[in-house]
Amino acid sequence: MTIKIRKISKEDYQGIVELYNKYFLNKIDFIDRKNLYDLNPLYANDRNKYTQGFIALENSNIIGHIAAIPLEFIINQKKITAYSTNALIAEDKYRLIAPILCKKFSNLDDVDFLINLTANHKASILFKNLGFKTFKNKKNYFNNYFIVNNKFLLNRIKNKLSFKNVFIYTISNLYIFFINFFINFYDTLFSLNKYKIEVNKSFEKINFDEKKDLTSNVNFIQVSSIKWHIWKYHKPKKNNNYVNLKINKNKLNVAQAILVFYPNLNKVRVSELYINNQVKISSIMVLIIKFIKKKNFDILEFKINSDLDSHFLKLFKITKNYKFNSNLYKINAKEKFDSNILKEFDNFVSYYSYGDKIV
Repeated sequence: MTIKIRKISKEDYQGIVELYNKYFLNKIDFIDRKNLYDLNPLYANDRNKYTQGFIALENSNIIGHIAAIPLEFIINQKKITAYSTNALIAEDKYRLIAPILCKKFSNLDDVDFLINLTANHKASILFKNLGFKTFKNKKNYFNNYFIVNNKFLLNRIKNKLSFKNVFIYTISNLYIFFINFFINFYDTLFSLNKYKIEVNKSFEKINFDEKKDLTSNVNFIQVSSIKWHIWKYHKPKKNNNYVNLKINKNKLNVAQAILVFYPNLNKVRVSELYINNQVKISSIMVLIIKFIKKKNFDILEFKINSDLDSHFLKLFKITKNYKFNSNLYKINAKEKFDSNILKEFDNFVSYYSYGDKIV
């Protein structure tokens, strides 16, 4: 048995897709993998500058994979480049090649720093042993949710009848009754019928002007542009699980929300949210809740950098705490990172606004 590890090339895409779909719930195809690189603004500008990642081969079969995605951040007004990991996979009987793939990624030194945002507990240990540090901000340990339906829970009961599942389903019914009552009351009180939602699958019409970004850090910003948004959210029509909501009030665009759909979990995540100063955050969140409820999704997941301005809506916010923090980094270009920039690494919060690109 001879195992070879080398850099990814275009000829590997189909084999990567087959390996990916074997281990991940959200399925991809050849075009998805091709667009991961072809539409990335950094990679598209200079295909020879950035590495795509690494694969492990036994004969001609791909048995392991880790991608390197070039990204741009602005930290304290200074542009910084990074690689993010994507889809660390090793076939079940070749698990021991995972540390080797992680080592290959950690040795990349042609960007300013390396980042991993989705490692499981075992992968986190691997990266820490390779010199990665944890983003310390406590907000990386939790996510927020609203429950708007419970069809997923009902299916769980049908598949497995147990006291625990019945109890959770009963409690969720009470929760849904009261949140629906509140949403209807809020809708009437603040005349939400004045708002109109335009649903758009195009991400070439994102309007950043004069809007507050509720899904980014203050001084550790993911570079936003039309090209980056096309890269993040472009999908083939048959696999389009994103939507761009343009929210207007009296014909004025007051907010935009990019939502990511997870049909397998019957969940929707707020990937990005922009509002202007003329609207309340809670009003926009209620509009989004109403939108996904009509689409028959159960859960709205979100993480924003501002507090909800309705104390009653806060009562329905469910916060899930994670046992460990999967967000890791390793600095390469230490000469670029003065003490002020290093402080921002402690303030960093992962808002997961790269759609499904970071997995």
